[in-house]
Amino acid sequence: MELNLTGKVVLITGSGKGIGKEAARVFLQEGARVILNDIDAKALAESKAEFEAEFHTEVGTKQCNIAEEESVIRLFQEIGEEYGALDVLVNNAGIIIDKQIVDMTYAEWRRIFSVNIDSFFLCTREAVKIMKAERHPVIVNAGSVATLIPAMGYGCYAVTKAAVMNLTKVTCGELAGRGIRVIGYIPGMTNTAINKDVFAAEPERICAQIPLNRIAEPEEIGRVVAFLASDAASYMAGCMVQIDGGKLCVQNPNRYR
Repeated sequence: MELNLTGKVVLITGSGKGIGKEAARVFLQEGARVILNDIDAKALAESKAEFEAEFHTEVGTKQCNIAEEESVIRLFQEIGEEYGALDVLVNNAGIIIDKQIVDMTYAEWRRIFSVNIDSFFLCTREAVKIMKAERHPVIVNAGSVATLIPAMGYGCYAVTKAAVMNLTKVTCGELAGRGIRVIGYIPGMTNTAINKDVFAAEPERICAQIPLNRIAEPEEIGRVVAFLASDAASYMAGCMVQIDGGKLCVQNPNRYR
């Protein structure tokens, strides 16, 4: 399938590692001009070096805290000046704190909100200023299985991811008239550092809850993200596409194994 991403300017937040990094790899495979963003300067430098060696093309990096308004404003101003426009924004960055809501400090609560939803708002607002309708720009938002079914211990995270779903719907409606398409995705349990300890502790129990009986590899999510940002998905908008191995389809996936 021709995704028609050649030359597209793509910014992926939180792309120093994990799903964001693998989504960046797919965009590069498809010929896009990728800008990596992360707060972790070391991860950014390592990913940049890896990609430039693999694809023999320049990969942009922007190290900043996307939960800070002034940093986000500067980020998009720089992208506009350096690239002329932005075609795809992938709001991917996110954090989790494993703690019951009633035991959280307000600072912890606010930190999760600032990264998981405030940054989506800030990046969306600023991205629109440098997107051009004739280039068919797209905003892709990262949800989670917790968007639809919260998990105890990750309640605050789930609240932010539910907010992402409504942000996706509302901005789809508001931005369609400007020629900007907005869509989201719901990844299931994925083989990334953020899930490493949880999966290592209970791999059999976790896989038993998934019809495909395994967790995802980051590149499997990344391929769908690139598809959603492409012209091949041009009539998909305002929804959250599930990439969860069937996790949300039935309550008892292992009954007939």
